[in-house]
Amino acid sequence: VAICRGAASDAPARCAKLSSSTSSHAGAGQVAVQLCAGAKSEGPARCLAALKGHNAHRLSLDQRIDLCRGAASTAPAECLAAVPSSISQDLAVQLCRGAVASNTTAPALCLKASTKPLKHQEEIQVALCAGAQSMGPAECASAAPYSLNASTKARLCESAPSEGPAVCMKQLRSLRLYEDKDLGTAIRLCQGAVGESVAECFEASPRELSHAHRTALCHRAASIAPATCAAAGHNKVSHEVEVALCAGVTSGSPPMDCALTAPYGFSDSDIIALCRHADPRASDCARSAPPSLPASIRARLCARSTSTAPARCAVASPFSMHRPMANAQAHKAEEPVVALCSQAAAPTPGHCASFLARQQGRELVPSLVEYCRTATATPSGVQILRMWWDTDRGDGIFAKSNVHITLQVLDQFGTPMLGDNETIVSATLDSTTSQGAMLEGIRSNVSVAGVVELHYLRFSQDGEFDLHFGIGGNRVQMMRVVVSPHEDDRFGPTGKCGQEFFAKLNSFAPSFAVNSSQLVAGQDHDPLRVQEKVSYMTWPSSLEAMSSCSRILEEAGVRVTSGWGGDLWVWYRPAMEALDTGVGLPTASMDFWTRLGLSSTASARDVRKAYYRQSLVWHPDRWASYPLHRRLAQDAFEVISEAYRQLVSLSSGGAAGK
Repeated sequence: VAICRGAASDAPARCAKLSSSTSSHAGAGQVAVQLCAGAKSEGPARCLAALKGHNAHRLSLDQRIDLCRGAASTAPAECLAAVPSSISQDLAVQLCRGAVASNTTAPALCLKASTKPLKHQEEIQVALCAGAQSMGPAECASAAPYSLNASTKARLCESAPSEGPAVCMKQLRSLRLYEDKDLGTAIRLCQGAVGESVAECFEASPRELSHAHRTALCHRAASIAPATCAAAGHNKVSHEVEVALCAGVTSGSPPMDCALTAPYGFSDSDIIALCRHADPRASDCARSAPPSLPASIRARLCARSTSTAPARCAVASPFSMHRPMANAQAHKAEEPVVALCSQAAAPTPGHCASFLARQQGRELVPSLVEYCRTATATPSGVQILRMWWDTDRGDGIFAKSNVHITLQVLDQFGTPMLGDNETIVSATLDSTTSQGAMLEGIRSNVSVAGVVELHYLRFSQDGEFDLHFGIGGNRVQMMRVVVSPHEDDRFGPTGKCGQEFFAKLNSFAPSFAVNSSQLVAGQDHDPLRVQEKVSYMTWPSSLEAMSSCSRILEEAGVRVTSGWGGDLWVWYRPAMEALDTGVGLPTASMDFWTRLGLSSTASARDVRKAYYRQSLVWHPDRWASYPLHRRLAQDAFEVISEAYRQLVSLSSGGAAGK
């Protein structure tokens, strides 16, 4: 029970078992209790078993137990074997009790090397070298100022990794080492120093600071940066603030820069809490925090902050209007706004807390505060910022007209994600209510600064549609859109322009025709087979046509040049007129004979010739350069192809003439 009381593992039991198996003492059980209670490994038992040689035989059982209790290895026993036999048993135990496995004989070697600098004072030598892990303490004592007595050297060099403390002591110029007060300051300052940088820092620090402040400022300094930092704020902040902020600074004076720009009304303790290990970004954060928060809370909120995110988080949270906690409660729990927003990288935790408290009506218990503290913004919705369309016919949306939409990406708490540059938002029509309508244009785009722009969206037909916006395949917003019929819906590819334009064209007389041979030669009197026809339009019809239809005609492939007296000369394919007006255009409503322009008594040879003539007009390859008319020409070609197949089939079955 005594061995295992308070044990964190079975190590004490294993140690006791090993001790009992290797011990020949009558009271082995009591030895195991004294040696192994609280042990973290079998090290104490192994150390006891390793005690051999003259020095070990000089030790009593209690001294052996004292040497090995708490040992992690056999290092104390190995150290003891290297100790000069002239050292008393008690001093030998004190020297080697803390020996480590990485350098088991370091305490003994340190003891031998310190004999001369410490003037053969064994107790002081042991105090210096006990548990030493290197020769550093002895080297330090050898390099220490000769005027120092042995006990002072031991205080200075205890646990020194090198001769650094002695070098530091020698570089001090402003301390009178012959005075006890200054000597004590020098020892406290230089203990643990690795070189002269500590002394240089002390000498460079403001002289108005007390020795205690200068010591606290420069202890273990790696450069004169702490002194430079303190000088930057000297006579601008209190001495306590100088020391608290600048101790440990390795370069520049960022904590002091923070203190000098701290908000008005911050006390010394607030400035220290805000700016220790920080830079001016922390004070920027404190100035941006809700002014209703007390200075102490703003300081803790923005401590070591590298941005204004904690302040923006606090502004977004429901805690921005501070309600002081009761004193008893304040001692038990951290202010919720600090627990929520300190070290926040974005205002998202604040938005999360506001969403839960204000929109869901939930009480912000500590578990919810912790949930929001770790929340990150995820694109989860959109908000329509602007929607407009290309039209000069009122406020309605018309089929085939361009619609433009600007969207704001929202996170899961309904907050705009102003810094988002990677969310893809897409627009689609609900297929269950679209009635075959298609949505064309730039239907998806990536966000830029949280904004997504979708341009040139076009509804293929009129009706009421549900327009859905999606993120990552999930629908996040829906908008009902009412689309009016387009004014050109009942017309051909060039719309109303084609209807009016072709009706106003006049043919040249044959003797004055341009390319007249092209117009009449070899066409079997089929006007649609003419590859290109030229007509003219008289003034002022020409002015009206060009003012409203020039762009659409150019897109359709119609060539227009200026003639005489304001007239226009127009080159176009006659079949274009058929596609725009419907006159002479084969349609699916016609019977097979009519589609090919034949009577029901036509022979199979007539069918083949008619199909050949019609295919020269409507074959899609002939409309490759006319994108506006290509689709309707394809439809016409399919209509005549179907008629040809059916009539050929009837002819081969002996029913072509029926």
